[in-house]
Amino acid sequence: NQAALSMFHGKREDIINRVPEGFSFGIAPYDREHAIQNFNRAFTEGSCIVEWYSRKKTGELFWTEMNHQLVHIGGKPFILVVIRDITARKAMEEKLKTSEDRFKNFVDTASDGIYYITLDPPMDVTLPVGKRLDYFFDHGWLSDANDAFRRLFKAAEREDLIGQRVNAFYPRGRMPARLINMGKRFFRSGFRIINFESSLKRKDGTQVFFQNNITGVVSGGKLLGLWHSIRDITGLKETERSLKHKTELDQLISGISTRFINLAPELTDEAIKSALRDFCRLTGSDAGLLSLFSGTDNTFTMKLLWQNKKIRLDPDGFVNLPRAYIEKIIRILDQNDCLELTSLDAWMGMVKDGWFRLLCFMFSISLL
Repeated sequence: NQAALSMFHGKREDIINRVPEGFSFGIAPYDREHAIQNFNRAFTEGSCIVEWYSRKKTGELFWTEMNHQLVHIGGKPFILVVIRDITARKAMEEKLKTSEDRFKNFVDTASDGIYYITLDPPMDVTLPVGKRLDYFFDHGWLSDANDAFRRLFKAAEREDLIGQRVNAFYPRGRMPARLINMGKRFFRSGFRIINFESSLKRKDGTQVFFQNNITGVVSGGKLLGLWHSIRDITGLKETERSLKHKTELDQLISGISTRFINLAPELTDEAIKSALRDFCRLTGSDAGLLSLFSGTDNTFTMKLLWQNKKIRLDPDGFVNLPRAYIEKIIRILDQNDCLELTSLDAWMGMVKDGWFRLLCFMFSISLL
């Protein structure tokens, strides 16, 4: 018809009674051989629909959809071909694919853990807020995840995660409170959460902290799924905690120093006890002492000034000890201003190295 002639910029005599190879790209799979295969398929199956890279009479290439249908006219079989120009659609699909590839590349190479939960079937956004979380756990499954997410949750392979139902990770009735709170916030805030902090206690007892960003994918009044990015901020939290602790420690030491200005001698002992109590409270300790030490190039000696009832040290045992006992401690103090032992393992390591002799200096150096 005329529409076909206009589409190919040709004349009837260019098409009628001719094999339409001149109106194709000419290179497999858009060549004469494949065109004939499409016709044969329509004859045997009754129809054949393909996307075809076509060529106009002017030589311009464009995309078409070829719908081959077997029809009978006057008792004879014919192939009726309906052609539709899909160049604009293919261009849009290509742009979309390029955009998807870029996004997937970004997700795959991101240092943050990223995954996508698909809801099947999609959730109606008019569902009451109280029922949305249950729907999510009943109908959500993990459909995509990057390697950073796999490493974050110590999965051997990404395929071990893909396809898993949400309720397989967190069975009903055993959902952690932190997850429930985050889910409720997501559904009450327009299907979006930004910089939400959460924590998790691993099986080995260590605590990790995360920063969460969640974005729902909504279309046609349905929540299709959600993207969730997770950043491990444990190191940042530890740095913040250390900085806060050091600031509080500096403030305490500064305050303690003022207690001894113009202090009457008979009040010195009580002032020391008060200072040690405050210091122990800040460091989470219940034992404290105050001491001075002196030494030579090879040895050191401690002079015990005060200790509370939980300390039992004999000053005579800290005279002319090898300086090697404190070399490592001095290096640490030069770098960090203080030394803290926060676990039994750290304490045992100190004892094995002979560092137990140095516990006395932790308070004395900080206080003096």
